[in-house]
Amino acid sequence: MKKFSIALIALATALAIAPAALADTFNFTFTDGSVTATGTLTATALGGGAFGITGGTITLTGGGITGTGNILADPDGPGTVYTFENPPNSGGANLTIDNLLYPGSGMQLTDNGFAFELTNYTGPAGGIWGEIWANGPGNYAIYEGNYNIYDNGGGSFVTPEPSSLLLLGTGLLGLAFFAFRKSKASRLPAHSGLALPV
Repeated sequence: MKKFSIALIALATALAIAPAALADTFNFTFTDGSVTATGTLTATALGGGAFGITGGTITLTGGGITGTGNILADPDGPGTVYTFENPPNSGGANLTIDNLLYPGSGMQLTDNGFAFELTNYTGPAGGIWGEIWANGPGNYAIYEGNYNIYDNGGGSFVTPEPSSLLLLGTGLLGLAFFAFRKSKASRLPAHSGLALPV
């Protein structure tokens, strides 16, 4: 039982201090005036408090539309600034992204942020491409060219969900502690039957 407890502690510690090996997910909420976007970001730890956004989902309401869709991956990898036309190959406006997320900081996105495409929505035919980015510490903005949703600053962006790996690590630590206590209790000597002095 002691070996089992030590193994659990080692596994929990490894998971808690080395999250870079696995992807994590973060729920997010963006609000700015009448526009609200919620969803989930899939991200991989890059070190230094940064996570690279690799995908996810989004639901957007406001500006006369309601839609759902996907977060777009940076083709050059998170952290690399990438510019594409909105929509691609249209000659339209350019969106510049780097797909970086800093969940523990006051400015959780950079001024390049991340892009999305709505694939299920109310409105004219065609994909809806847009972007959410930081407009300064604590201020965020959203742009969607096809429907002219453009709120620049004053918005809020939050990713309140803690690291699932940290939760897993603390859960394993608790299990190891329980197993250790149980094995310690089983090693206590049996009662001798002698009366204690009063």
